[in-house]
Amino acid sequence: MKSVTLIAINAKYCHTSLSVRSIGAYCREKGISVTTLEHTVNEPFRAIMRSVLAHKSDVFAFSCYLWNIETVRKICTDLKKILPECEILLGGPEVSFDPEAYDFADAVISGEGEMAVAAYLAGEKMTDGALLNLDSLPFCYSDADLEENRHRLIYYEASRGCPYGCSFCLSSTEKGVRFKSIEKVCEELTRFDAKKVDLVKFVDRTFNADRDRALRIWQFAAEKCTHTKFHFEIAGALIKDTDLEFLKTVPKGRFQFEIGIQSTNPETLRAVDRNADIPFLFDRIRKLSALGNIHIHTDLIAGLPYETYDRFKTSFNDVYALASDCLQLGFLKLLKGSKIRNEEKKHGYIYEEAAPYEIYENAYIEAEEIFHLEKVEDAVERFYNSHAFEKSIEHAVKRFSSPFDFYEAFSACFDGKTAVSRKNLYTYLYQFYTERFGTDLLFCEKLRFDWTKEMHTMTPPPFLGRHDTMQPLFFTLLETEGFKETYLPSMVAIKNKEIIKHA
Repeated sequence: MKSVTLIAINAKYCHTSLSVRSIGAYCREKGISVTTLEHTVNEPFRAIMRSVLAHKSDVFAFSCYLWNIETVRKICTDLKKILPECEILLGGPEVSFDPEAYDFADAVISGEGEMAVAAYLAGEKMTDGALLNLDSLPFCYSDADLEENRHRLIYYEASRGCPYGCSFCLSSTEKGVRFKSIEKVCEELTRFDAKKVDLVKFVDRTFNADRDRALRIWQFAAEKCTHTKFHFEIAGALIKDTDLEFLKTVPKGRFQFEIGIQSTNPETLRAVDRNADIPFLFDRIRKLSALGNIHIHTDLIAGLPYETYDRFKTSFNDVYALASDCLQLGFLKLLKGSKIRNEEKKHGYIYEEAAPYEIYENAYIEAEEIFHLEKVEDAVERFYNSHAFEKSIEHAVKRFSSPFDFYEAFSACFDGKTAVSRKNLYTYLYQFYTERFGTDLLFCEKLRFDWTKEMHTMTPPPFLGRHDTMQPLFFTLLETEGFKETYLPSMVAIKNKEIIKHA
């Protein structure tokens, strides 16, 4: 039998590959021996090559995505030079829609991989379009795998397909939604929790497409899982009041919800086949946020049809006002196989020739404006999503006409700067603010508060001043009868000097 290695080149070390694990587990269940190998695009290329070649396999199968296709292409080209007799098998969304473009491969799997890869390795003919019953898939994480990777991001799927047809998303190419049974999902969630996995991210495109099913799984995860946190991508507009009644009982931090808004421009949403009632969606998001126990992540996409720079500014301000825990500002990618890629001429898209096919400009927004938004995205990521500047950013934003105006002006500080330490970010913010508004004691106090909360015992920079009187005051509080019992009950047995070290 041929020796086979399934290879994933992940975007980051903290990620794990669901595809090679699922295909590997399915093949083994069918009696096909395979090994799996994971690397990241950030590793030295020759180190990856050494690792791949060490397997001396007859077949090398690669999972191909936007972030790794160029690395995969380079690996495979060199593999064929060194091991000309080896077989190269490609699969994944990046190669499914133009398999003829990958002439260095012996075979390309289009679409769902488990049955197709197993059939190829067994020398059998695969029927096009054959789809799995998801309950027939074996659980793809071994106990040893979970123990080794429990602090990394673990991916999991409970369904395939999406009920929506957004033109920029590959899920629109699939018809219908297939669900794994509730019983099987719940049983597998207990495996993650038993191994104390930190975070499981559901890759389901719309987890709550079936509302009742989603609620039953949420109820199980909230009641039966005590360690693992779960991240779900949901349609916010499908959240019912009865869902809210339950969700307010969920232990704080157990769930994370990602809600794609993309734009608040009705014309734009219609153009990408999203039928969103924005006022109702915002009402649902505000009510979810008001629960105070679920991390809320919202998404915007720049570069969509009919959204000019000024109109995107409106979308940004609309979504920023929701005060979600994370605001992801993404940029349109013209994915192979997507409807929006076929509308290239209609909307005048100019985008990267190679993956990830990200937009430069279109008929509504210029390249220079997109580059401005990239700097805004950087500032939002560093100063809003990091939660390291909550008080000071809130104060600074109020001095501008809108949140976007603040980030647009402030982002100029980072033009060309990529590797900036967290410590220096406080200096940039202080300099930016004081150059515009002069000395503001309240802003400085809020910035110092953020520094102390984030940097712990590190001495604040001189421009934040010194508060030498705070330590004796804290000692006095600690020695006050009943103070520790009331405010620091977990530290009652700890000596005051030890508490001070961590204050």
